[in-house]
Formats: sequence, structure tokens, C-alpha cells
Amino acid sequence: MNKNDIVQLKIEKFKTLNRTLGYCENIPVFLKGGMPGQVVEAEIKRKRSNVCEADLINVVAPADYERVTSCASHNICNGCSYLSMPYEMQIKFKEDYILNLFKENNIQYKNYLGFLSSPEIYAYRNKMEFAFGNSQKGQPVTAGLHVKNNIYDIISAESCELIDDDFQTILTGIIKHCRDKNYTYYYRRSHKGLLRHLILRKGVYTSQIMVNIVITSQESFDEQSFTDMLLSLKLDKKIASVICTINDSVSDFIHAEDIRVLYGVDYIEEKCFDKTFIISPFSFYQTNSKAAEALYGVCIDMLKDKHCDVLFDLYCGTGTIAQMLAGSAKKVIGVEIIEEAVQSARQNAKLNDINNCSFICGDVLKVIDEIQQKPNIVVLDPPRSGIHPKALAKIADYNSQHILYVSCNPTTLIKDLQYLTEHGYKIDKLAAVDMFPHTPHVEVCCLLQYMGSLHE
Repeated sequence: MNKNDIVQLKIEKFKTLNRTLGYCENIPVFLKGGMPGQVVEAEIKRKRSNVCEADLINVVAPADYERVTSCASHNICNGCSYLSMPYEMQIKFKEDYILNLFKENNIQYKNYLGFLSSPEIYAYRNKMEFAFGNSQKGQPVTAGLHVKNNIYDIISAESCELIDDDFQTILTGIIKHCRDKNYTYYYRRSHKGLLRHLILRKGVYTSQIMVNIVITSQESFDEQSFTDMLLSLKLDKKIASVICTINDSVSDFIHAEDIRVLYGVDYIEEKCFDKTFIISPFSFYQTNSKAAEALYGVCIDMLKDKHCDVLFDLYCGTGTIAQMLAGSAKKVIGVEIIEEAVQSARQNAKLNDINNCSFICGDVLKVIDEIQQKPNIVVLDPPRSGIHPKALAKIADYNSQHILYVSCNPTTLIKDLQYLTEHGYKIDKLAAVDMFPHTPHVEVCCLLQYMGSLHE
């Protein structure tokens, strides 16, 4: 067995939420994706003396517990790798994984509040980002999702179980329209072509839809006929915003050089409990609106009756958690590095008549040195990579009464909790929320209480 060999093996178990383990010729083979019980084909990407790493190519035989799905592409898509696993089994696996991770790393907690499932497990996504391309060389232009382990080929998302009928209708209508107009797609190797991305967003509670098509300036694009086609579609919700974003950057990252409003306004609104949030074309908002309420409900419950003078919301994004917890503090200060998110946070606070929140744009590592106030409560909601070690040290030095840590990556959470528990904090409450059914992702919430310096 050598690098680039194609091998067949049976997956024995999960190693992490998105990595599995099988054996070939008695050698352990680690794969990204797959599920225990499946027989798969995999390509060896790395080989050491006693272990291999491989990319999963194809599922040869399903596990005996898998269900038949209506999505023809889920085995080759980069998205919902757990889709064929019964939902009750997904929940149990994610919960067991989190609790075992705490146990294996000797992270103690006082109260476990449980694992909350998503209120909806199908058609729950309020945002989808599709790429333009084709399924194979010579095939007509389409819009969909990237094939697993392939940045060039696109697979159809028209049977995707995570998006609703309106998104399906819009996607189908746009593909037909672009084919009728003979539009080209942007080819990443030559950096030539027109169509790049399609971003669909909706307000679940407001029934508003935003359509944002991302193109280059290399060819002409009939904005009026595109808008007319969208407005002619029969939808349950209402299109409130049609956006055309110009992106001539070579990078596949969407760099908005120009944003044109073709119809309506440049935002949609979404409700969360009694608050309204404005969602701009590229601002962050949780992709599962109803599960977001469950997550924020956990945050509110954990800090119930814990009123304070100053609360910091670090890595605050558009300030959603800050505004949900504004009633718990006399003053709330949010810090976020993305300027557009900070602008949205300020706008949303004003919209919701919240006067005790202020938001600062900057790197948490640098900004917390510039803030004069000391927080009684710190809320942390960092990116998947976790918190920079130097920033975490400064946060721990606050000796705040409580830290509420919301994490989308249990592995980096554990690393940060180990540091905090070594510096005077104990975990009072632990809970998890399944924000992303059928995927290997989960949100974990921890409330830590400061017990005093271990060196005092």
C-alpha cells in the first residue's frame, strides 16, 4: 500500500466528528468523512510506517443502519455527511463525543444541562452559497455545490434536503435563465468567465428573501431580465432584495468590489425572540434560525439572575448575543474584527432600542488592552480556531465573575478550557445545541465561574 493507491476498506469507528478510522492490510487508515459500518474506496494521500491518511472517494456499501435519502449527491457532496444516519443516532453520537472529550481531558463540570436537538432537521438553512460551474467538462453551466475533494466540478443541489422549496425554485429558475442567456461561468484556471457565486438568504420569521448573484465585469449581464425572472417565480415567501455583486478578484473568496441593488433594499430582516436583526449581503447570521433561538435561550438561561455592571462580548459578530444579554448588564461592550459586522451590530442595537451596547472594530488581542473598564462577565464566541493564547491569557487575567464560552469546535474549546481551569475557573454549566443537523458540527456552551487564583 503506497501513496495514491486506491484501496477498499470498512470503516470501524469515528475518531472525531468528521474523521473516521478503518484498516487496510492491518494498517490504520484515517479518513475525512464516512461513517462506521460503511465499505468505502479511498485514495491514500499520506503514508507513514504504521499509519495512513486517505481521501474517501466512494461508498461501496452502506452501513446497515443508513436510511435512503432523496438527495442523489450526498455521498459525493462536501455538505451533510451524516444525512443517511438516523437523526436520533446523530444526536447520541455528538453528545457522546462531547462528553467523552471532556472526560478524556479531565475537564470537570458541575451541571450538565443536556443536548438540545434542532427544532427542524430538514430545509432548515436560511442561507446557501452556491458556485457556478459545470458537472463535467462540456456540460452546460449550472449552480450547486463542490464535489468532495474536487474544487472544479459542481454537483446539483436541486434535491438538497437542507433547503426549502423556495430556494429550490429560485436555484432552478436561475440555472435555466443563465443557460437561456448563454452566460459563461468563471473558470478558476483561466480566470475568465462571468458567473461566480449565488447566495440565497431568507428570514424564517419575516418571510423575506435575498438573492445575491456574484459575477465578474468581464461580460455583459442583463440585470433587468434577471430581476424580472426572479419576480415572476411562484414562491411562498417574498423576494425583498435582489443584489448583484461584482468580484474581479482572482481569489475564490468573495471580494465585493461593487454591490448593486437590482430590486428592493440591500438587506433583509430576521426575528429572534422579541428582537429584529438586519442581515446585509455578507453579514453573519446563524444559518439555522430556530436552532439559533435554542442556542441563545441556553445563553440567557445560563446567565439568568447574574446581573452585572460590565459585560464584554468578544468575537461578537453582528452583536446578536450581546443584545440578547443586554438586560443582564448596565453596559455591554462588543469587540469584532470585521467592520461590516460591527456596523450591523450598531444598526441592530439602534433598531431594537438597546442603548447600553457599544461595539468596537478590532482584533480582540489588541482591543482589550485599550478598554478601560473591567468586565464582570465575559462572553466568548470565537471562530473555529479558538482563542489566540495571548488573548486568552489577558481574558483570564480579568478574573471576571463568569465567562460564558460558546464554541463551534469542541476540540479548540477543550484546549481553551484547560487553560482557564488552570487559572482559577471552574465549569458550572455545560450544554450543547445541534445547530447543523446531518453535519459533523455542533455548538457547545459552557458557563465558567471564577473561584480565585490558584497561586493566591
